[in-house]
Amino acid sequence: MIRNRSLVVAVWVLLALFGFYANANINSLLTTSISVPDSQSAKADEVIKSAFGETTEGAFSVFYQYNKKLPKSEVAALQERINQAVATLPELKIAQNRALNGVIYANIQSSLNLQKAAELTPKLRQALKAAGLSNIKVSGPPAIKYDVSPVLASDLQRGQLIAIFIALIFLFITLRSIWSILIPIIVAITTISTSIGIIYLLAHKMLMVLYIPNIVELIGLGLAIDYSLLMVHRFKLDGDIKKTQRTILISGSTVAIALSTLILVPVPFIRALGIAGMVVPLVAMAAATTLQPALLSYLGTEGVKPHFATDKFRKVGEFVVAKPIPVLLFSLALIALPASQLANLKVTPSSISAIPANLESAQAIKIATDRAGDGIISPIQVVIQLPEAIDVNMARAKLAGEMASHKDVFAVATDRTYVDNTGKVLRIFVISKKDLGASQELVSFLRTLRGDFPPGTKVYIGGAPAQGSDLINQIKKTFPIIALFAIFLSFLLLRRFLQSLLIPIKAILLDLISIAAAVGTVVFFMSHGIGVYELDQIEIWTLLFIFAVLFGLSMDYEVFIVSRIRESYLVNKDNNQAVIDGLANTGGVVTTAAIIMVGALTGFLTGHFAGLQELGIGLVAGIAIDATIIRLLLLPATMVLLGKWNWSHPRFRGE
Repeated sequence: MIRNRSLVVAVWVLLALFGFYANANINSLLTTSISVPDSQSAKADEVIKSAFGETTEGAFSVFYQYNKKLPKSEVAALQERINQAVATLPELKIAQNRALNGVIYANIQSSLNLQKAAELTPKLRQALKAAGLSNIKVSGPPAIKYDVSPVLASDLQRGQLIAIFIALIFLFITLRSIWSILIPIIVAITTISTSIGIIYLLAHKMLMVLYIPNIVELIGLGLAIDYSLLMVHRFKLDGDIKKTQRTILISGSTVAIALSTLILVPVPFIRALGIAGMVVPLVAMAAATTLQPALLSYLGTEGVKPHFATDKFRKVGEFVVAKPIPVLLFSLALIALPASQLANLKVTPSSISAIPANLESAQAIKIATDRAGDGIISPIQVVIQLPEAIDVNMARAKLAGEMASHKDVFAVATDRTYVDNTGKVLRIFVISKKDLGASQELVSFLRTLRGDFPPGTKVYIGGAPAQGSDLINQIKKTFPIIALFAIFLSFLLLRRFLQSLLIPIKAILLDLISIAAAVGTVVFFMSHGIGVYELDQIEIWTLLFIFAVLFGLSMDYEVFIVSRIRESYLVNKDNNQAVIDGLANTGGVVTTAAIIMVGALTGFLTGHFAGLQELGIGLVAGIAIDATIIRLLLLPATMVLLGKWNWSHPRFRGE
């Protein structure tokens, strides 16, 4: 890297420039789809698209409040204005137009994907206002995407500024040199832009999620600076960065492995998060082991003046070595407090109502939910596919009655117009009283009903609530297997690298304890609305991502510390002294890196979206707990108690 440093720097500059271009153009390729392939809801969507030319993600919901005392004729006139306004846009058509409890609700369908439909949002709003409906509100997935995209961009910009400001402060305190501060920042910017560039290319071929740029940029900043600090520390210590390069390769691999397991979840939404998450540590690892040495060679060892409070962390090590059992019990008691909140954990596929209140799409949701219940914004669609075109009006009416009997149903809409041109496909709209996440019981109930239709009839339950139910069921079914797979791969990697059997097992147990405390913290903050939305359900994708990121980062910090403990042990064969030396040499690096990572992730907390707030709380809490209670107290205490057994390394057949 140093011999070819000019070439190395030039290549990374080109990658970064492409990343800047990609970042400016990636939004049009992102979606919020939670569809689960081969599920019943996906099959329902396929039939709806084929029979009616409509897509779930391309549907608008329009709401207009009126005085309940208005005569029916005037209400009908208002409904006709909506019909006329929608008719001016050939891409759209009215699927429902009903007056419910003082609110006119129109479900407007299209055959467009989310991005194309979102582009129609201002035209639809303008057409409705031109029809004299000045107070009408437009929502639905396309309108929400149109409204939230600039807010997400603003949140990201603000999060970046906060993260960079905090990073600069602690980098200056630690590195004490303007020039050496610039290197981690350059590496971080290069990592982020290159990651975005790769994801931009992937987004042309596969689904990518709307939140991905926010996730990549904030996690990428923290991770890249983490690796840069470790490299700078070792470079100043002895000028030999080869061992650090090896440590970073192992650390980055554990993070990438943890995130890559999300790819195994057979849901495009989750796979996209896994792929994007995996790209970041791989690029950070590549930049830290190639670009960073090249830049450091320009600076020289005299230009690097890091301060990591070695003496203070040596005293921490000495204290833990002197009192391992009290430290162990005290640490476990501290972690038990947030972990106990797991008993209150409830999940949802999406918090659709938790968006900024000033947006028109949010105002529409409030109108609907205040008058008709949370479920009106995303109705359930019951699709009935007949073997032949026959009159089934009696059977359909009976089925609608059975559906309406459920306690969670607000209204059931069934009409002769809800039939396709062939007469073989008909549908029923079911509006739940509850929101997307709380409609799972209703979806399950609807799927037990078959009606008195002729043999060969197929009944599918679709719509966003059914998609959400399928998403949660699929994740619950596959995640335990995937988590075990991630644990097994990490165990093999750490066992090989650390030459120990017990240390990887202990590392995995400590990781799981840390993750449990982090998720418990999310539940506590969200359920009480402490500085964030007050919600009693957590978006399930955030739990998966919190697990994957924290599992990887915890292993990251484990490798940083234990690798140095092992170096000391190999020299003097004294386990307790090795623990003290390891904490003294790496405690400051890990703590500083964790502070900067926490600073970077606070950008999520300042945002306007529940899912990102949940992600931010979980990651901030997890990293803070892991870098302090776990790595500075529990880790050394357990290593002291295990003694020489730490370094037991039995060989299995075939090794």
